[in-house]
Amino acid sequence: PWIDLVAQRRPQPPQGVTPPENAKDWFRIENSADEPDATDVLIYSSIGGWFGMWADEFVDELKAVTTSKINLRLNSPGGSVFDGIAIANAIRSHPATVTVYVDSLAASIASVIAMSGDRLVMMPQSQIMVHNASGACYGDSAEMAKMAQMLDKQSLNIAEAYAQHTGGSLAEWQQYMADETWFTADEALAAGLADEVMP
Repeated sequence: PWIDLVAQRRPQPPQGVTPPENAKDWFRIENSADEPDATDVLIYSSIGGWFGMWADEFVDELKAVTTSKINLRLNSPGGSVFDGIAIANAIRSHPATVTVYVDSLAASIASVIAMSGDRLVMMPQSQIMVHNASGACYGDSAEMAKMAQMLDKQSLNIAEAYAQHTGGSLAEWQQYMADETWFTADEALAAGLADEVMP
């Protein structure tokens, strides 16, 4: 069953699919070259899955950051809802002041990670995309009905996060997600997703 699959510690990739050797290198945590008491955290990858980063690996490294400021830079197409929420909550609970910069794309669950900091800055020509949860299912009609219920629950959960962050209505954000909405930097600012657009 699908829920068993997402609960596995390391699901096996499909036959013939080999994760790249540098998969863990797709996020990076390093001292800031510009600010003495800041750490730069880069997420430039898919979230979770066979080709992205796992939440536990990211959280373990984030816990070691002791600077008072974190600059989180995002360019991600999204990925696993569960890994993304774990990453977002780890960022929220970190004692540092976190400024999130969308360098190019924060799509799907990466848009939720983008909202996890204290301030969200859109870089020039960057975008945020929101949509309903999606997934795959194999089985009879009962299994597929359960999958549909699970996806609806995930979509509602994420819509509530957007509504709480922006002060907008839940129905409004459910419609944005159903339409698969792409926000330019200025549109993200107008919608309440972002706090600033970098000139």
